[in-house]
Amino acid sequence: MSEDPEVYLPTEDPRYCTTCGARVAKLATSCLMCNASFVEEGAEGEEGLPDWARGLVVVLLGVAILAGGGFGLYTLMNSAPGPSDGTLMPTWTP
Repeated sequence: MSEDPEVYLPTEDPRYCTTCGARVAKLATSCLMCNASFVEEGAEGEEGLPDWARGLVVVLLGVAILAGGGFGLYTLMNSAPGPSDGTLMPTWTP
């Protein structure tokens, strides 16, 4: 006959909600029974740039895009026309 499959039991103690006492998953961020949050308020990962620096980056990017577009439009409008091939436009003759 076949052998029973091996079952591995967890070595860690189960995690319980501190508010209602219900058992919760290891990586849970809130309790499903009482909706208590397990995430600490100040426990965010990396903070990144402050708000004023993000605003400055957005403004500088906008200015750079507008300057590039203006320069492209300026060079397009002020470019010398190419050499003509010497053909004249047809005219109406009576």
